[in-house]
Amino acid sequence: MTICLELAQLRPDQQKSLMIWGFVLIAAVVVGWIFIMILRRRLREPDAGVSDDAGFSLSQLRAMRDRGEITSEEYEQTRSRVIAKVKAAVNAPRPRKGTALTPPGGLDAGMDGSIIPSNDTPDSPSDGSAHDGHH
Repeated sequence: MTICLELAQLRPDQQKSLMIWGFVLIAAVVVGWIFIMILRRRLREPDAGVSDDAGFSLSQLRAMRDRGEITSEEYEQTRSRVIAKVKAAVNAPRPRKGTALTPPGGLDAGMDGSIIPSNDTPDSPSDGSAHDGHH
């Protein structure tokens, strides 16, 4: 009740300023909420197709070879890399909603994408002793 009395005692120009800043605050919250919802939706969507990470399309590479900007050997090497990246992206398993990103068996991916077995798997005892099958 005291807040209402204090607001009633404000001058009209103060009331107007308070109303404007109140609407600005509400608008900022709504815009922030919309931004977060759009960002969450984009992060949850699976990648649509292959990204442009390959660098060049095959037609661009052919044109560069035809203009003499790259040699036939460079064209073949780069073409092989582009095709390998596209195949890897197409064949890469997509995680299902609610599943873990690490494969079963405790394997982790290294910085370069290579698979590294974790230290807590039964095949690699943590105490350094060899497992000979006898207890």
